[in-house]
Amino acid sequence: MPTYKLYYFNGKGFGELSRYLFALGQQEYEDNRFGDDLNWEDLKVSAPFGRAPFLEIDGERFGQSVSIARYLANAFNLAGKTDLEKLKADGIDGERFGQSVSIARYLANAFNLAGKTDLEKLKADGIIDCIHKDIISKFLAFHFEKDEERKAGIKKEMLENTNEMYKKLEKQVSGENSFLSSGLSWADVAFYNFHSDLYADRFEAIDLTSTPKLKNILDHVSSNEHIKSWIEKRPVTEG
Repeated sequence: MPTYKLYYFNGKGFGELSRYLFALGQQEYEDNRFGDDLNWEDLKVSAPFGRAPFLEIDGERFGQSVSIARYLANAFNLAGKTDLEKLKADGIDGERFGQSVSIARYLANAFNLAGKTDLEKLKADGIIDCIHKDIISKFLAFHFEKDEERKAGIKKEMLENTNEMYKKLEKQVSGENSFLSSGLSWADVAFYNFHSDLYADRFEAIDLTSTPKLKNILDHVSSNEHIKSWIEKRPVTEG
């Protein structure tokens, strides 16, 4: 049985869902709460994506609250009894990206692109959540802002945030040219989708010199024959 350590602030917030799941699963775990004896600023550097909560499983740390909860739900048989039930439960998270990511996750599992083990799936999930919640959410805030003065400020913040998050994603790369050591997964495709389809067409290029592993992922996905075939035949659109 794995050893679990949950790290979060001394409050409910984004950590309470996982605590509920541990209770339902009747699973012992360390409920580590930041305070005088456990300083968040000291742990932030080593936290996945620099965010809390994060879950330590047998010494390996994983981030993003929804990804952690999804992993625990599957581990404790609370995610749904069938793949279609899991897809339905996934879509009921009340978040802007919930439905689209749930569909993509279902397809990734169906086509064996979600990760080879439960821990790889948890890692891929965290990367997906980072891309959508920490990067794309700011991109959309800029896109839909009507006030030009505010838009300029949002753009500056968005560009700085994107560069910072790329550095954090670089640390998550385990394979030669993929986030997971087992090879290509939907996490790689999701990163390529943001970088090549959403970002590159609208803003100045990001310097990938300091993130060579991410560049390898982009090159790997773009050279995939099935991806190349889709790009060649898909309709030409503005976005």
